[in-house]
Amino acid sequence: NRLQEYRRLMALRAAMFRGLPVDASKVLPPQQKELPTGDPSECFLKLFQLQNPVDYVEGTSPLMLAACSGDLPAIESFVRAGADARCVEKINRPEFLVFKKQQPLHHVGLHGCIPA
Repeated sequence: NRLQEYRRLMALRAAMFRGLPVDASKVLPPQQKELPTGDPSECFLKLFQLQNPVDYVEGTSPLMLAACSGDLPAIESFVRAGADARCVEKINRPEFLVFKKQQPLHHVGLHGCIPA
């Protein structure tokens, strides 16, 4: 599924561009001309083409993707909105370092995307 791959790659932007002279948060897919503006969690949902911060989509949750991307405002907002901080991945996608039963903190630790 291309949308699932898009979401995973967008979540990995910070890790993939670490150390390069590129602001990963400004990297957009070709079909998107500009970053969404406004509330950080709403921007995250729009950028990742998600409907709400709580529901699983294709085996993962918005919280998982936010954790993988290191987006602290989105993580905080999704937890406040009722996202389960102990949710788990429901799929295996080894090419994206995603394995069943991983939790959000696995992604944070694995990709080291949370700024110090």
